[in-house]
Amino acid sequence: MSLGFDTLLPLQRTTLAAFVLLALMLPLRGAHAGALDGIWTVEDGRAKVRIAPCGDGFCGNVISIEEPNDPATGAPWRDKNNINPVQRNRPLLGIKVATGMKPDGSSSRWIGRVYSIDYGREYAGSITLLSPSRLKIEGCQMMICQSEIWTKAD
Repeated sequence: MSLGFDTLLPLQRTTLAAFVLLALMLPLRGAHAGALDGIWTVEDGRAKVRIAPCGDGFCGNVISIEEPNDPATGAPWRDKNNINPVQRNRPLLGIKVATGMKPDGSSSRWIGRVYSIDYGREYAGSITLLSPSRLKIEGCQMMICQSEIWTKAD
């Protein structure tokens, strides 16, 4: 059975081919973005982060902490290392550790900002999807970068 492609004018064939190519590419980009969306366990296993669409990118928020209370105080963990003294009392549960993550043009890397709970500051950062169940999150200041590998929890 012929689809009649040979009866189309050259411009119509080019346009149709472009639409077919676009239709094939869209599900791939969506599949990778969908793979990023979910709950991830941080490298040391002490917390889980929910990565989800926010605005026109992705964000990651701490949704659970293995040991919910600081042994030194007996109270829930606070952002005690924050460089801004005003924010040192905010709870770590719910804190945003990745913001504004947008595709960098590839199908597996997003760039934005990451917040380090250990250093209490925000850095230029990226998330690279290594596989459907592993990602690398990285923060950089000048030429110095640190990264972690997170695993999919859901």
